[in-house]
Order: sequence, then C-alpha cells, then structure tokens
Amino acid sequence: MIDSDVPPRRARGAAVDRLPDELRIVLVLRIRQGRSVAECAEVLLMTEDQVRLVQHRALSVLRAHLGAS
Repeated sequence: MIDSDVPPRRARGAAVDRLPDELRIVLVLRIRQGRSVAECAEVLLMTEDQVRLVQHRALSVLRAHLGAS
C-alpha cells in the first residue's frame, strides 16, 4: 500500500523548516512533541499568551505558504 499523504507531508515539513526560528520552535514543541502551552512558556521563557500568539502566527504563515503552492 502506498501512503498517498507522503508528498503533502513533505511539503508541510519543508514549509515548517522554512519558518523563522521562533515560529518553528513553538510549532515543533507544541505539535510534534505534544508539549502544553505552559511547558513551552517555561522552556522558551515566554508567557503562555506569547506562546499562543506565536503558534497562531506560525500556523497562519504555514497556511499561506501551503495555500500558495
């Protein structure tokens, strides 16, 4: 069986890799590692609201990149 999601998954991965460090790090911690907002805030020395804001910005940038391709 062939995984039909491989090209889109690679495109998402490449788009994440192109994000600025702050945006990429928050997404990796929150989504790939499953960390809570509180854990991310502690590790990154941010407030929880800042983590949420950065995550929102990162997802918006990703949507724009992936929608344009």
